Amino acid sequence: MATPSKFGSEVRPACLASRRHSYSADRGWQGSARVTDLKVGLIGVYRSQHYANLAAVKASFSFTSACFWALDASPVHAAASTLGSGPGGRLAHLNRIHAQMPADLDFLVICDDDVRLTRGNIAALLEIMNAGALDIAQPAHDRMSNWSHPITIAEEGCTYRLTTFVEAGPLVALSRLGRGLVFPLPEGWGMGWGVELLWADTRATLGIVDAVRMRHLAPVAHDYDASAEHDRVRRLLVERGHTNWSSMQSVKRRVRPDRSSR
Repeated sequence: MATPSKFGSEVRPACLASRRHSYSADRGWQGSARVTDLKVGLIGVYRSQHYANLAAVKASFSFTSACFWALDASPVHAAASTLGSGPGGRLAHLNRIHAQMPADLDFLVICDDDVRLTRGNIAALLEIMNAGALDIAQPAHDRMSNWSHPITIAEEGCTYRLTTFVEAGPLVALSRLGRGLVFPLPEGWGMGWGVELLWADTRATLGIVDAVRMRHLAPVAHDYDASAEHDRVRRLLVERGHTNWSSMQSVKRRVRPDRSSR
């Protein structure tokens, strides 16, 4: 029996039932249903000069619902999806716009305004998440990306990796269970560094999807003071017995395109 939650049943969508087939980045899971009849939401916080990046992600998939927050003046063409505008912390804004999302979504995608998918797409990401029963997952970073954690760089020959860590940006996707475990995000945490440690504390299945890749277009913290973010991360790591990020980051299992694993 499925366990009820505030976002409905935690059962996997019937249209994407258990798969036993190989995966191709171009064709998906062979012999399996596609994701077009899933309910998928998209939320994000953006600056007007970078809205085109977020708009490209929105246009790449038939999202059931999309809601954004503009940190400055909202472009006219984004008005239908933009809840409001004004400065503030990223997590507080994400909580605000998340509250507008339907409760019965199968997946929720959180996207920043400085990312571009360079291999695969949102549909492929969600197919792999469902096939692997991943609750919190991200595309891997390609080699040209401005990455922060080596574990998030794409591994050749992998479809996805089960890990102890998923980064909170620039793009992350949540299953229905993952959404219930992640939200509400902790307010007062500014840009949200360290929230990944809270996710690692949950019962969510975490994964990095190597078959889908992204490029972070700007260096992390290039346009804001990150001293408070660093302080928070150090405190959270110490509380959990870690000396640095790498001491809590590991790969539990690698899944290959032929569904073999090690």
